[in-house]
Amino acid sequence: MRARHRPSPGCSTWLSTEAGTVLLLRLLAVLAGIGIAGSVFAYFFTRDARYLALAWRLFRYTLIIALVFFALLIVERVLVPFV
Repeated sequence: MRARHRPSPGCSTWLSTEAGTVLLLRLLAVLAGIGIAGSVFAYFFTRDARYLALAWRLFRYTLIIALVFFALLIVERVLVPFV
């Protein structure tokens, strides 16, 4: 019997699986965090309220997207046993 071949982490098919999706989500989360931190820093540096408003808006959208994502994960966990 032949052993199943598992693609190595450097292989392009490895990134096309769930790992690639998780990597993309982590990258977006890091970028959102950098944007929020940069906006707060710009507010402290310039005392211009629009940067604080931008940081708050980025935080809200990021939180909404994260909650929707986690809700979908929970729904998937609940519904998979029934399929």
